[in-house]
Amino acid sequence: MPDDAADGGITAALSAGAALLGALALGAAIWPFSALAAVLVVLALLPNLMVFAWSAGVQDARFTESASHSGRFRYLLDQLIDARTGTELSTLGTGVKVAGAASEAYGRFTRINDRLYALLLRGDLLGGLVTAVLLGGALVAVLRAGAGAAGLGAGVLGVIAGLQATRGAGYALGDVITVAPLVRRFRELEALAGAVPGQDVVHDVAELRTTGITVQYPGASRPALSSADLHVRRGEMVALVGVNGAGKTSLVGALLGIVPVTAGTVEIDGVDAAGLSPQERLARFGLVTQEFGRYEMTVRAALALGTPEEEIPEEAFWRALAAARADGMVRSLPQGLDTMLGTRFGGVGLSGGQWQRIALARIHLRGAGIRVLDEPTSAIDAEAEQEVFVQLRETAAEHLTIVVSHRAWTLRGMDRIHVLEGGWIVESGTFDELLSSGSRFAEIFAEQL
Repeated sequence: MPDDAADGGITAALSAGAALLGALALGAAIWPFSALAAVLVVLALLPNLMVFAWSAGVQDARFTESASHSGRFRYLLDQLIDARTGTELSTLGTGVKVAGAASEAYGRFTRINDRLYALLLRGDLLGGLVTAVLLGGALVAVLRAGAGAAGLGAGVLGVIAGLQATRGAGYALGDVITVAPLVRRFRELEALAGAVPGQDVVHDVAELRTTGITVQYPGASRPALSSADLHVRRGEMVALVGVNGAGKTSLVGALLGIVPVTAGTVEIDGVDAAGLSPQERLARFGLVTQEFGRYEMTVRAALALGTPEEEIPEEAFWRALAAARADGMVRSLPQGLDTMLGTRFGGVGLSGGQWQRIALARIHLRGAGIRVLDEPTSAIDAEAEQEVFVQLRETAAEHLTIVVSHRAWTLRGMDRIHVLEGGWIVESGTFDELLSSGSRFAEIFAEQL
């Protein structure tokens, strides 16, 4: 970028020098025929230079504000199209909120640029008009001086110079024409986002059951998950454990409906989940993964992404933060809930553990009947992790909770642990039951235990 800027500066300087020399040369050629015409030709360069200098100042004055909104728009758009955050937002049903924030940022950016382009266009047209008048005066002066063929030649050169001097207006109009299709496409994207069905979070779920769930990805030689049976009731905390590639992620994806199943069924409160729309199905889940989004927004806006609701009471935010053991952290921030998070836009930088607490608070705010927590405390220290799991246990009665974890001690309070190996559930039981000699569970956690 610095090299491009330097090259652009050199090119502009050379062009300005060439234009000045051309005007002086033209004035020198006309001087013998008409001194007035020569002066007018040289003066004709000044309006264009003045317009360029003025437009540079105007653009520089609005650059920071315009770039800020443009950067914000691109950042929010990235959250929508990135596979990780896009999936999370789709699961939460709050992609429309991010799209709305992106639309607002883009609207501010375009309003600034629209006013800027209109102002620059008027400046270019005025500069071109003044230049044309001066060149026309030079042409008249030459012809009145009776310069004959030389005067005619000078007149032609003057017209060419005038066209060159007024080309800035054409550039401004060209920019407007070029940007118009982009604006139209964005408006189409806006309309599409608004057409996405809303999601009404289901807070009361009594039972989740899978029967013979099998997942085999296209091109794979064997299933990633085979005949998995799972049964979770409200109030229970169930864990899924296993080495990488054991099938935990595939099972979670099958529960959510974001991974197609080859065989088997997922039932929620006795209803086949395959018969629900994606919005209806995901409305029953709250998901936190170790790849959670670190949304650089205000605390309030980042938490609000947990629910499609627009009107959220102040106390609801604080209850969710308290549940994630993050209320003290947020109260210490400069503007509390309205503090901007992340350094990209001048906000407060957070540690990995603090970001994870915000993600947990987002799910507590959502309050869905089924909580799926995939390594929910991987970035939090041991003491804070213990606090979070104690709180999860305290609120377990209101939810079905499924935890994916690689830390042995977090599994002690689970009602049931399912051990996956090669896509199969090979063992199930409590922590103490699975510690029996020779169990796969004991092998996996031998070093930690």
